[in-house]
Amino acid sequence: MESQTDRKSLSHLMKDEAVHAKLCAVALATPTQGHDVIDIRLFLCPECAHIESDRPPALCPMCGTQAEEFIPA
Repeated sequence: MESQTDRKSLSHLMKDEAVHAKLCAVALATPTQGHDVIDIRLFLCPECAHIESDRPPALCPMCGTQAEEFIPA
């Protein structure tokens, strides 16, 4: 039987995988645009491992961690 925690975890996983797909698409397209993938700034949430590009959000959309706690990756 599926619990509330299981549903919440699955929802977070699906959202994170959508972010990963977006980042992979950017990584694949970047060399064809004359840039290096190294030019992409990534930020990692230390609580849930959510990844954001360019800058961290005010609050992690997955777990609510503050922007200043995100780690540059």
